[in-house]
Order: sequence, then C-alpha cells, then structure tokens
Amino acid sequence: MPSTYTTRIRLEKQATGENSNTWGSRLNSNVFSLVDQAVAGYTSIALAADSVTLSVENGSVDQARSAILELHGTLTSSVDVIIPSVTKQYLVRNNTSGAFSVTMKCAGGDGTAVPQGYVAIMYCDGVSVRSAFGTGASRNIGTSVTEIPDISIADARYVQTSSDSTITGSKTFTSVTNFDNIVNVSGVTNFSNIVNVSGAARGTIITLTDAACIAVSSSNANNFVVTLGGNRTLKAMTPAQPGQTGLIYVYQDGTGSRTLAYNSVYKFAGGTAPTLTTTASAVDILSYSVRTSTAIDAELKADFK
Repeated sequence: MPSTYTTRIRLEKQATGENSNTWGSRLNSNVFSLVDQAVAGYTSIALAADSVTLSVENGSVDQARSAILELHGTLTSSVDVIIPSVTKQYLVRNNTSGAFSVTMKCAGGDGTAVPQGYVAIMYCDGVSVRSAFGTGASRNIGTSVTEIPDISIADARYVQTSSDSTITGSKTFTSVTNFDNIVNVSGVTNFSNIVNVSGAARGTIITLTDAACIAVSSSNANNFVVTLGGNRTLKAMTPAQPGQTGLIYVYQDGTGSRTLAYNSVYKFAGGTAPTLTTTASAVDILSYSVRTSTAIDAELKADFK
C-alpha cells in the first residue's frame, strides 16, 4: 500500500511495511522537517499585478505550509494570496508598496485584507480566511471577543493614532493634551483645566439673517455679522451660555439711517442702549459677554473705518 498524506499540512503517512531500510530518512524529511516548517517556517512571497496561489506539495516543502508569510513587492493592482481550503493559522506581514490592497483568501471563500505595513495573525476555517486578532490600529479595545484585550471596563475605546479618526460621544481629557495640527470640533467640547494654545485660535464669523427681529444662535459661533436693511431689533441670544463672549459686527446698508433696538436681556453701562452710526455702509461692533442666562453685558464701539 502506498503512502498517504495528512489533510492539513500534507505529512507523509507511510504504510505498514513500506520503505524498508529508508523509512527513517523519509520520516525525517517528509514529516519532521515539514512539521518544523509548519510550526516556524518562513516564506517570502513576491507580489506585483497578479494574484498568487501558494504552492501545495504532499510530503515535500511548499509555500502554503509555512507558518510565516512575508509579502513584498510593488503592487500595480489589488491582488489575492490564495491558500489551501484547510484549517490552518498564519502570521502574515504585508511589506508591499503601491496604493493597492492584498487579500488573504481560499479559492471561492471570503477573504481578509492585510493593510500595508501591518503584521496580522490569520486563520483559515476551511472555507474562508479571517483575522484572528487584527492589529492595534485596526481594532477597538474593549470586552468583545473581536477586540483586544478582554478587560473589565464595560466599554473602553482608544482613538486610532495611525490614521484620521472621528471621535463621537463624550470624552474627558484629565491631563495635558497637545494638538500639533488642525483639530475640527463640530459639537460641544468641555475643558475642565488649562488650555494652552501655541498657535492661532480662530472662530468662524457667522452671517446673521437680516429681519425685523434678528435671531442670534450662540451654538453656531461666538462672532457674528449682520447688514441692516431697515430698522431692526436684536433678539435675545439663544441659548445664553454664561461665560460666552464675542463680537457682533453691525453694518449699515448702502442707504444707511438704520436703527437697532435690543431685547431686554442685553445690559449696557448706565442702563442706556447705544445708538448706531447711521451713515451709509458704516460699521459698528457690539462686544458681548454672557453673565447669566438673562443678562448679556454689551458695549458698542462705533464707526470703524
């Protein structure tokens, strides 16, 4: 009876009485050496434009048996690395270059991409290739079996540092935090300690809609501009958040002679509301500081030229 081979890593199974006087050599070369390759073997795979099917040999060295696969080369298209449809684990390093992807897969099964520059532990379940753990840059930290490591905190997350990230939900920074580039914040951000800014801090100037009663939403910005097309009233700022400060630029239109009245929430020195410059195209600046939800201290600087 001739030799047969194991289904997963293709080791020779010699039949009883076979290979007289040579069975020991065959055991060494066709079993022990191949187990060594399957446990700790390293194979380098060159990739470029075409997908590669790893070589498979019964009882002799092949590519698919190796435990460690290093993928290298300059990619000119996205490629697949196709492994046998048997259960096995691999450590895969994607050391390729070029703006294309590499996917580990079985013929006809689902695959898993290995990002460039990353090392991943992959396994084949006999049909598809899956990521066993992923990498710190591609996975969250928490308590799910798909995350690393399992911890007792109900739901912990680290922001990915190797790529652009969007942070949602409430976050608390309890120590010094440095931002060396642009940080865009679209929602409320609370700082409970000192904030140091070594570069410019800019606030968007929002154009208010000219109307008989001019609405100001403090959630949109700190600084505003409006061009008066008639006699107007400045409505109470909503929501009035104590501690918010800013400027409202008030322009006369090309006609001029426009007046501005104020909701009672605005408080002026001496209790007297200021009078605008009324010449055509004049510019006044109303500075404000929200003292309470019902008191916004304001001062008008007139006739900027």
